[in-house]
Formats: sequence, C-alpha cells, structure tokens
Amino acid sequence: MQFGKEKDGDQLRAIVSRPKPTIQTELPQEASYYCLVDESWKSSRDLIGIGWSLYSKEGNRLLQGSSSLKTVNTVGEAEAAALLSAVQQLRRLNYKQVAFMADCKNMIEELNQLRTEQTLKMNRIKECAYTFHYVSRESPSHVDALAKQARVTHKNYVITWIF
Repeated sequence: MQFGKEKDGDQLRAIVSRPKPTIQTELPQEASYYCLVDESWKSSRDLIGIGWSLYSKEGNRLLQGSSSLKTVNTVGEAEAAALLSAVQQLRRLNYKQVAFMADCKNMIEELNQLRTEQTLKMNRIKECAYTFHYVSRESPSHVDALAKQARVTHKNYVITWIF
C-alpha cells in the first residue's frame, strides 16, 4: 500500500513542479505581437467597459485602449464587443501578426471554428495574420482594470501609446 501512495506523491510533485506556461511560451511562432482583451459588465442596464493592451512578443507593452460602450444583454456580448474593438483599432493602425487573447473560452473556440471556414471576412483576418487564443482569468488583469475604469467613469474611447 505504501508504494501506491509514494507513486501518487511523485506524480503530484511532478505536476506541481512543472513550470506554469507563460503567454510568451504559448504564442504562435508567427506572432509578432499579442493583445490582451477584457470587458467589464455588470448588467444589461449598465454601460460596459472594454480594455485591451498590445504587447511585443517579448512582453513590452506598446499601446492600450479602453472605453465605455452602450449596454449589451450578456457578458459574452461584452467580450465580443471588446475583442471587435481591439481588432478594428489594430487593423486601422496596420498591425499584423497579432495573437488576440481573451478569457472567454467559448468565444475563442467559436472564432477559431469560423476562422477555418472560407468567408470573406475570415480571409481578411488571415491576411493580417490575426489569431485568437484563450488565456486564464489571471492573465488579462491589466486590461480588466482598464475595462472597469472605463465602465465606471463612462470614458470615451482612448488609445494610449506607451513609451
């Protein structure tokens, strides 16, 4: 019986000692940038806040955007609005090879399903080499704070360049 407990303990230590993956280690090889995206949503009666930050693949923050937006019915709609806003802004600024990361797993899975279909919009996204990835809730903490601040202060859209 003791042998089984030792084996279980060894397996647990191996899992615990395994290094936690970082955003940089999870980036697609072709990505030059990554963009963390998040929202702040309380109810369908309140404005939402969105926030996003663009980073170099080395992890240097380059610019960020945040805004309050009109009300939406669900947190999923708020996540989609935040991601759409980030994609639109970075496309306008001609950023390519961007890995967008959000903590809404369902939305990311659906986007990646759509991305494989041959549609005009998805072909445009492919030309920019945009990819979409799920990150855990802990990762977008900076953009979560941007989104909450935008929602609470009813902030108009602001893009900030980081020097």
